[in-house]
Amino acid sequence: MTRTALGPAVGAVTAALVAGGFALGVHVGNLHNGLIAASFTAVGLFVVRRRPGNRVGRLFVATGVGHAVMFFGRQYGLHAGPLPGASWIGWLGIWPLPIVLVIVGVTVMCFPTGRLPSPRWRPVVAAMIAAGVALAAVSALWPVEYARTALVAPHPLSLPGFAAADAFYRVARNVAYPLIQVAWVACVVARLRRARGDEARQLRWFVYAVTLSAVVMLAGWVVWRSPVPGALSAPVMAVAAGAAILKYRLYDIDLVINKSLVWGAMAAVVTLGYAAVVAGVGRLVGGHGMALSIVATAIVAVAFEPLRRRVQRLADRLIYGHRASPYEALARLSAQLAAPAGGLLDGICRTVADGVGARQVVLYTGNGTSCRSARPGRRSCRDRPCGARTSGRRRRGATRRRCAARRRRDTPAGHP
Repeated sequence: MTRTALGPAVGAVTAALVAGGFALGVHVGNLHNGLIAASFTAVGLFVVRRRPGNRVGRLFVATGVGHAVMFFGRQYGLHAGPLPGASWIGWLGIWPLPIVLVIVGVTVMCFPTGRLPSPRWRPVVAAMIAAGVALAAVSALWPVEYARTALVAPHPLSLPGFAAADAFYRVARNVAYPLIQVAWVACVVARLRRARGDEARQLRWFVYAVTLSAVVMLAGWVVWRSPVPGALSAPVMAVAAGAAILKYRLYDIDLVINKSLVWGAMAAVVTLGYAAVVAGVGRLVGGHGMALSIVATAIVAVAFEPLRRRVQRLADRLIYGHRASPYEALARLSAQLAAPAGGLLDGICRTVADGVGARQVVLYTGNGTSCRSARPGRRSCRDRPCGARTSGRRRRGATRRRCAARRRRDTPAGHP
C-alpha cells in the first residue's frame, strides 16, 4: 500500500471503529476514548497531509488509532446482549491501555518539533516504554483490569497465578502511571522554559488547551459530579495542537490567554459576589426576596468595571510582563505620530522597544549615513554612523553581499 493510500485507509478504519462503538451504545466511562480517537486521528492525518515530514502528526495518528481500538473493544465487551467473540474483542479494549498511555506521553514530550528536547530524555522514554510493555503483558495474560472496567464479557484466558499477578499489577500501576505523567509534564515545562520564537508560540497553544480541558474536567466533577464535561473537552487538545502546528502564525495565543484569564476571573468574581450578597444579607434580614436580588445585582454591576480593570492589569502583567500590551503599544505609537515633529524619532524608538520587549531598537534615517538607536527606559536616542556595530543580521547580510561581489569579480568572462 502506497503512502498516499495509507492515510485514507487509517482514517476509514478509525472512523469505522468509532462509529461501530457508538452504535453499540454510549457509556460515560468510555466516552473519552471515542472522542480522543476521532479528534486525534483526524488532526494527525490532516497535519501529515499538510506537512508530510512532521513526526507529531504521525504520533497523533498512533494515539488516535490506539484509542479507537480500546474504544470499540470496550464498547463491544460492555454490551449487555450476547455478542459473538465478546471475550476476545473486549480483551483488545483493556490490555493496550499502558501502551496507549506511553504513546500519549511520548507525543506530548515530542510536541511540537517531533523530537525530544535533548538526548537526556531518551532513558526516560525507554523506561516509560519498558514499564508500559510490562504492564500491558500482565494485563493481557490475567484479568487485572477487568474489575475497574466492568466488562460483561470475561477474560478469554484462564492462567494460574492470578493473585500474584494482581498484586504486582496494582503496585506497578500505582507507581508507573503517576511517574509517566510526571515525566511528560516535566518535559513540557523544560521545553517551555527553553523555547523561543515559533516553538514557544506553538507550546503555548497546546498548554492552553490542556489547561482549559483540565479546568472543564474539574468544574464538571465539582459542579455536576460528572466526567462528561471533561470527556467532551478532550478534542480541544487535538484541535489546539493542529492549530499550533499549522496556523500558529495567524492567531495570537497571548491574546486568547489574556481574554480567557480576564473573563474567567470576572465570571468567578461575579458569581461568588452575587451568591455572597444574596446569602449573607439574606441570612441577616431573614429573607431572599426580589428586592435582595436587585440589590445584589446593583452591587455587582457597580463593582464590575473597577474589578475588570484590575483583573485586566493583572492579566497583562502575567502575559506581557513589564512590556506594553499590543494595544497600548499601538496607542502610544499613534500618539507619537500625532505629536509635534520634535522628538518624533526618539518616541518611535522608545515605543517600539517597549512594545516588543527589545533590548535595543535601531532606526536608519536619511540616506543611510546615520542611524538612531534606543533602549527601553532611556529618554533619548543616540545617533551614530551606519558603519558602527549593528545587529548580527545586518552584519551577515553585508558579508554575503561582499562575498557575492567578490565571486562576480573573480569569475572569468563567459563562464556560466
